[in-house]
Amino acid sequence: MKFWDLLQISGPVYVLLVAGFITRKCGALDEVADKSLLRLVLNLFLPCLILDLTIDNEALQDPKNFLYPPLFGFFSILAGFGVSWLVGRVGKMQGAALRTFVFSCGIQNYGYVALPITLALFGRDAAAVLFGYSLGVEVAFWGVGIVVLSGHTGKKVFAGMLTPPLVSIVAGIFLNWLGVAAWVPVWADRSLGMLGACAIPCALLLTGALFADYSQPQMVVNGKRVAFFGVVARVVLMPCILLAAAYWIPMDELMRAVLLVQAAMPTAVAPMAIARMYGGDMPVAFKVILTTNLLGLVTVPLWLAAGAWLLKIGG
Repeated sequence: MKFWDLLQISGPVYVLLVAGFITRKCGALDEVADKSLLRLVLNLFLPCLILDLTIDNEALQDPKNFLYPPLFGFFSILAGFGVSWLVGRVGKMQGAALRTFVFSCGIQNYGYVALPITLALFGRDAAAVLFGYSLGVEVAFWGVGIVVLSGHTGKKVFAGMLTPPLVSIVAGIFLNWLGVAAWVPVWADRSLGMLGACAIPCALLLTGALFADYSQPQMVVNGKRVAFFGVVARVVLMPCILLAAAYWIPMDELMRAVLLVQAAMPTAVAPMAIARMYGGDMPVAFKVILTTNLLGLVTVPLWLAAGAWLLKIGG
């Protein structure tokens, strides 16, 4: 894998993010439309994409491709929290700032940026394994991450795991196991594909708009120290740890490919909104997420190239 070729794959993701940013600043995509578009993405487009990629996927016929990925997803997030906590302590963060830093840095992008790159590089089979990986990430996100961020537990925290995309992952794996793909009519299969194709572009536009909402001058100028330590944790240390795991732990090539993409990812964007809901330090979340995602235009293809060379996958 060459850097320029990988940039061609990851570049369109960032073009859509910038498009979302610009349309928000220009008023073409206002906040009134956010809730409706987000509901469509989460409740219709993304579930359709998941079902389209899982129901008729031969890779999921192998139990190891839907049993092991959730474990890797769960423990990769725990590792991210641990590394971020250590880096945050080195950076002398405390209280809500430290909790928000750990939560924001500890969760890499496992959806709207990771999915199109996984599909482009490794195909539908790897994307299906990524969905299994996402199950573990969601459990760690809501079951551990919210505790880290807020300092308390509750039924609402765990209820957050029952999202339409997560239910769709479980349903898709189960329907695949039952072999229902042979019974799905062509019109239904094509409809799933067309609706699913809307998920990633709409989600990326919304993500770019979210960046625009928080891009206040004082947030960007101040807090360089937080941004620096965020880069150390997410862009330097965690890729090394995930690639080391992919290199040393026995696993098949699809799982190794998913870990490669995950190692290259910047922070997820969702923690920015969740941090606001649970009383986190919004400037800390914004600085960490903005910095790692901006650098991602260069660091994502760099880590993909380095990881593919180390793991000897992807050609």
